[in-house]
Parts: sequence; structure tokens; C-alpha cells
Amino acid sequence: MLRETLTATIEKAAITEGYAFHTGFAYRINNGIAKFPAAWLLPVRIIAVEGRRDGYLTYQMTLYLMHLDKKPRPESRERQWAELEIAALRILDNIYAGRQIFDIRKSVARRLKTH
Repeated sequence: MLRETLTATIEKAAITEGYAFHTGFAYRINNGIAKFPAAWLLPVRIIAVEGRRDGYLTYQMTLYLMHLDKKPRPESRERQWAELEIAALRILDNIYAGRQIFDIRKSVARRLKTH
């Protein structure tokens, strides 16, 4: 899948969940967001290529989900984290529902184990 198509699919999924979508390098996050909640996608990278003729590409993507809350109280912090995690899983479900991306469950399982 081309990176542009993958980015457009992620954008559509994030917007469906109510996030303003942005893309760019990580160092620009602080200057590039005007509306919250926001989703910021780092540039999508190819990390593996398999096969010669009918090859498979494996992409790595990092999506930041952000809400505007300058200093959350400790009791609300866990609730906010839980809401962001649920939103991230819904975005992944929306991406997978398009049937353009395969093996997303493997990626979700890996993310849930490491974070």
C-alpha cells in the first residue's frame, strides 16, 4: 500500500472519532496544532520488504492522540488515559474495517504489550 493511501486511511479513521488530523515530524507538534482533540501522525516509514515479484511491505506508523488539559488532577489523569486508549483502539478498528490494511491485530497486540 502506498504511504499516501495509508495516511489517508488513518486520517479518515481519526476524523471519524472526532480528532483534528495533522501530519508531520515530531519536532513540529508544539507549533502545528490549533484544534483539540488532535491526532498527529509521524511520517509513515517502510521497515520491511518481503518477496521479489508480489512482495509485501511492512510500514511503521506512530500516531499521537492529544487532548487539551494543561494540568490534569491525579484522579482525572487515569480516566483521560483510559479514554485515549479506547479512542486509539477505535481508530485501529476503523482502519481495519476498510479492508485495505491487513495484520493490524498483530500490531495492536504488540503495542498493548509494550506500552
